[in-house]
Amino acid sequence: NSSSNHRELSLIIKKQIDALSSSDALKKDIYIISDFNNFKSDLSSLNLDSNISIRFIPLESDNKNNLFIDSCWFDSPILQLDKELTLNVRIKNDSKEPLKNQSLKFFIENQQIAISNFDINKSIIVPMNFIANKNGWNTGVVTIDDYPVTFDNSFFISFQIKEEISVTTIYESKEHQALRELFENDDFFDYSVYNNNQIEYSKLKNQDLIILDELKDISSGLIQFLNSYVKNGGSLLIFPSANINKTNYQFLSDNLGIDKYGKLNDGQEITNINFSHSIFNGVFQKKSTKLNFPKVNSFYEIGTSKSSVDAILNYSDRKPVIKQFFSSKGKVYLSSIGLDESFGNFTKHALFVPIVYNISALSTGNQILGYNVGKEKIENTENIPVQNTTIEKENFQFIPEIQNQWIWVYDQIKEAGIFELQNNDSLYSKLAFNYDRMESNFSSFDFNILDKSLNKNNIIIFDKKTKNLTSKIEKIKDGFSLWTICLVITIFSLAIETLLLKLL
Repeated sequence: NSSSNHRELSLIIKKQIDALSSSDALKKDIYIISDFNNFKSDLSSLNLDSNISIRFIPLESDNKNNLFIDSCWFDSPILQLDKELTLNVRIKNDSKEPLKNQSLKFFIENQQIAISNFDINKSIIVPMNFIANKNGWNTGVVTIDDYPVTFDNSFFISFQIKEEISVTTIYESKEHQALRELFENDDFFDYSVYNNNQIEYSKLKNQDLIILDELKDISSGLIQFLNSYVKNGGSLLIFPSANINKTNYQFLSDNLGIDKYGKLNDGQEITNINFSHSIFNGVFQKKSTKLNFPKVNSFYEIGTSKSSVDAILNYSDRKPVIKQFFSSKGKVYLSSIGLDESFGNFTKHALFVPIVYNISALSTGNQILGYNVGKEKIENTENIPVQNTTIEKENFQFIPEIQNQWIWVYDQIKEAGIFELQNNDSLYSKLAFNYDRMESNFSSFDFNILDKSLNKNNIIIFDKKTKNLTSKIEKIKDGFSLWTICLVITIFSLAIETLLLKLL
């Protein structure tokens, strides 16, 4: 079993044990021959019968040096047509010597669009700048030249350039001007507004983001719609009014499974920003604790819940300013402050634009550039129907199992490349699969750390430098031959008889 295909080695061992357990043979042996590169297994958990033995035969890898592409990600989650994009490529060098003048190439739709030379010690991130010139799904691959290990020299990606993001604001008495100024003059957004009493629900269901702009009351009809909208994958951003109907808001929170608004408090200082949150990707060139934060005159307390991710911003007492929740397939952003000046100066602060802009741009979801071959399930981000769905590549096709938000591929995909997710011959998305990079780092399993509680009679580990391997296996398998034992006994008996004759 080589380093490029033993990803399921632990599973193979367990399957072989299960198979032999049902055998009537008196003695059962399992031989595992591998370089055990990155082998991860809790051997003490193996349920071994007393008559089952495992023989581990480690092999020395011919070449322990490997240069490989580890991962890829975009500088910013917002991907737009005819705008410069930056794909970051992390490359690792699993050798003792630094390498110089290496070449990284980037192809989209089989056309080379970028090339970069680099020197590397142990690890480096190489930025690849390019301009996307096609809306819809784009597929690409980054490549390096490295021999003899080649399975990790390529990294496939797929990403979608959306023509526009659909955003709708629902207001109580007057739309807030800051929202209109943010969205109306940007062609990337299809922006619309509705008064709370004049909502066209048939048009709202296809929006990527809905913003509640300081509504005092939320009707039961709107609550019912928003519950269905979010659970089907929509994104919702809530800015409260200074005098909300808490009963209605709590009913909405209960339906969505998110935290509730508490009491309205006096202002407090904002002191913390969550730089690791996805909406700040590409916003800051460097992280700093000495930021100028918005001034807050008053805010609503937001309850604590296990269903949320980390807050986007926090007050000095760690209470959240804006908190994100996942609700089934959708997302809800709950703001503790409204947009009116009575809450503070948030709409006039520099953080307002990137926060609201990126919440809107990410309303279609974070794009996953690639999956690992062997991954059993992927998220159903496109809400693809259960019936008549296939995953295809050239002459290969199979029907995945779709359950709620998951698409189960099990072990159907066995090679790296680009696959199409289709329903009734309509393309929903393109999926990139890559070989697991765990095996790119040549570190063998240390059998010296085996738990002392293991039955050493059941597990035999060959030395990597063992010679005459076949002969040793035969000896372990057959033991001492009977004729050898008989010959030894015969010689010993003759020696005793000769001695006795001499003495007599």
